[in-house]
This record gives sequence, C-alpha cells and structure tokens, in this order.
Amino acid sequence: MNNRTTIWRLDISERTLTALKDDLPDYLYRQPIPSPDGRFFVYELNEEERSGIFLFDTDTKKERPLLITGDTISFYPAWSFDGNYIAAYAVERKEDAEGTAWQDYNFFEGEDMPMNIGSSIVIVDAGGNIIDRIEMEDEYLHYFVWAQNQNVLGFLSGYLRDQEQFEEWMYLPVIFDTVWMGKITQDKKVDLVNLGNVPKDDEGDFMQISQIVFDPSCQGMYCNVYGNGTWYFSEHQEPVRIAEGPWTDWVDGKSPVYGGAVVGLADTTEGHKGFFLFEGPKATKFDEVECNWAMVVGFSDQYLAIFAGHSQGEYMSWPESGDLLIYQMLDGAD
Repeated sequence: MNNRTTIWRLDISERTLTALKDDLPDYLYRQPIPSPDGRFFVYELNEEERSGIFLFDTDTKKERPLLITGDTISFYPAWSFDGNYIAAYAVERKEDAEGTAWQDYNFFEGEDMPMNIGSSIVIVDAGGNIIDRIEMEDEYLHYFVWAQNQNVLGFLSGYLRDQEQFEEWMYLPVIFDTVWMGKITQDKKVDLVNLGNVPKDDEGDFMQISQIVFDPSCQGMYCNVYGNGTWYFSEHQEPVRIAEGPWTDWVDGKSPVYGGAVVGLADTTEGHKGFFLFEGPKATKFDEVECNWAMVVGFSDQYLAIFAGHSQGEYMSWPESGDLLIYQMLDGAD
C-alpha cells in the first residue's frame, strides 16, 4: 500500500510496518498501482532527469524505467490481470515544444487531470520490453480495459469533435464510434478485432459509452451506452442491446463472475434496480429491489453481496439508509 509519497509493506503476521520507498513526489495525480501479485508498483514521474513510467520492485527496492518520455509521453498505466503486461495511453509532443514537461504534450485536459484519451496505446511487459503499440491514423483511443482471464484488452476509437461542440461541458472532445478488442498473440503482437459501431441516437449522432466490462469467455464486451442501456459487442455477431436501463454499478477492477456469467446492476423502472447475470448476448434477471442506489460491495466464488441504498432527494450522491443483500450464487454454498 502507499500514501502517495511512500510505499509501505505491512506484515500482517508480524504486525510490522516498513517503508520500502519514501521519495515519491507529491504531485502524483494517481496513486502508484500495485501488480496483481503485489510485488511491483508502477507510476508516472516527471522529473528533470526521470520522466516517464517507472516500475518499483518491492523485493529488491529498486526502481527502473518502463517507458521514457521523449517524442511521446505515456500515462495512466494499467496491469493485465495476470501481471504479465502493462498498458498505457500515449500522446505526442506539441510541434512547437522541445521539453518533457506535461504542458509540452497534446493531452486532452480534464477537470483535474488528463482525460483517458491517447493517440496510441502502448503495451510493455514487466521487463520494459515493448510488446506493441496500438494506433490508428487520424483517430484517438479511449477507455481501454483488460479482460479478466486472458491477455486481451478492449477500447474505443474515434475522431475529433467540431470545436463548437467541444466547448460544451457535456461532450468529450472526441466522438468515439467503434468498439475494438486487441489480443496479444504468441509472437507478442496485438491482433485487432473490430466489434462494431457505437449505437446512434435519434439525431444520428454516436452515443457515449460510460463503462466496458468483458464477458468471462473474453469473446465480447458489455458496454453501458449513455441513455441507451447495456449492449453486448462480440466478434461473432452484430452489437445487440441486452438490458434497457443503464448499468449503474461502476466496476473498478474485477467484476463478479459466476459460471459463464458476469453480474450487472441496471435500472429497470424508476426507483428500482434489477440484478442481472449477463452471459454472452443473454441477460437473466435474478432479482429486483426497490432502491435508487446500488453497488456490489463484495463477492466470493459462491456468494455475492450487494448494497441497495435509499436517498431522499433525486440528486443525492450517497444513500441515507439501505440493505445489505447476500445471494448464494452457486450450488454447494453453506
């Protein structure tokens, strides 16, 4: 674990706390990210002599570079679930710039930090070897996520929006129109698969996707399309909407999987949440609860825990009361 400037090791059995690295700069806009096995941390630095994405080994207590800043800068690194690979966005240096400060690069600026949009996605292994760089001519890449069980990632691609629309706060600066899957092959290259186009609204504009979750088979992805429900994108069929309401539980990391199905929470009617098992293009509702706020708070191989909360106001950010729901998802649970 870390507290922004220091990476610590807590020995649970001995109840000892040791600082492994205590010289991280306090400007880091994202916490250093541990590898799935906990041995490594990956983070971004922008020092005069150390700029790029770096890896810290908690066993040797040594830091080494993975992606050095130069003509491009890499940001927002993310581990594959097996810990073999790290993916990150990259953008080019501005034409009139020569330095390696953040302001010298073509970031899309968000409210507090860069948006997760790049001109390419670069993939390296833990040794710093570049596996491949995903890029498309005149297009930008967004919202990449790793699959849970294989060396596969999904992402969106799109083109710059008109400047007049870009100035409106509710729009991303890029119109994302296509859903992709990238598979790392045995010869360490990324094989790209076009899964189809993002749905359009009644005015013919591509709609925004606010969440991507892989299905357990890694044959497709569930995409929460803003205002248009949950869609399934697969390499074997055309995109199909499988649930009308928005997927309301924002998944950060590994989502609950039971058998060949992934758990999804979606609005059904006003003030009600449906709890679904999504399996390929099939959606099975296993429960529905009267609540206006819900999230998965924990799960094991057999059980699922969901918090269903209630708020008085329509725009309340947090629930004022609620219920903890425990489901037995597979046979054989006690």
